[in-house]
Amino acid sequence: MAAAPPLLTSLPYSQYSRMPRFYVVYDVAWALAALGLSAALIGSGYQAPVQTWAWWLPLLLPVAIYLAITAHVFIHNASHGNFPKPVNRIVGEICGIVVLSKFASWEIMHRRHHRH
Repeated sequence: MAAAPPLLTSLPYSQYSRMPRFYVVYDVAWALAALGLSAALIGSGYQAPVQTWAWWLPLLLPVAIYLAITAHVFIHNASHGNFPKPVNRIVGEICGIVVLSKFASWEIMHRRHHRH
């Protein structure tokens, strides 16, 4: 099995320190991915699973809160490199989607927080 490219496995801070335009490249890649996903969903006629209010929706709130807190913990651990090296970036990017923050922005600012 071929190893994943360093772009997908190394943490954003190391890429940012090597490439000054990292943020621009990263944000453009995320914007293109979001536009592509949106176009695919619209083109396929995707419908949300819940179209109208349902009495049981508030019962999902504790689950949503738990998942959000867990995603914050995981993105924090990924930014410190606590998962196996090839997995840190993937976990961070997925958890970044859940917490509505791109992983690179979170990780770079968190490193600066520890430095200062």
